Amino acid sequence: MRKLALSGKSLGLGVIGAVAYGIVLDQITIRISPPYLMDWHPEIIPSRDPTLVALAWGFVATWWFGLILGSVLALAATAGKRLFAPWP
Repeated sequence: MRKLALSGKSLGLGVIGAVAYGIVLDQITIRISPPYLMDWHPEIIPSRDPTLVALAWGFVATWWFGLILGSVLALAATAGKRLFAPWP
């Protein structure tokens, strides 16, 4: 049960970390060059608000990588029979 909880936390942190990075990066990008996300990418939400467009693209572009990263972290954290330190 502890391994399952640790795996879930690792997956969650991987996705949250990647999405946070993507959102921050796209917020910076849309301030520098609005046409990059608003005109040159397909429309994923019916809005022309730069902040909302960057939020949407930040999530869509990075959640899958966070899932892969979290899976690798979960496997590394729970593989083997060695005892592991509890995580708060």
